[in-house]
Amino acid sequence: MAVLTKKQIAQAKVLYKACKSGVAPDNKTKKELVELYNQIHQTRYKPTTNCGSCLRIVFDGISKIALQNE
Repeated sequence: MAVLTKKQIAQAKVLYKACKSGVAPDNKTKKELVELYNQIHQTRYKPTTNCGSCLRIVFDGISKIALQNE
């Protein structure tokens, strides 16, 4: 994993709190989750994806970052 900036960690915490149940409250939040994950891990998930397994990987990755940096 790449070195994270303070801004990325802060954004991960905000997004994790918004999606604590594992479900994004809206498409904007889902898009931000995917874009942040892509930025950190250099992946190419489409921000508009509805693939359940893809979104689970993204959520798990962001939650791991948020929880490790509390």
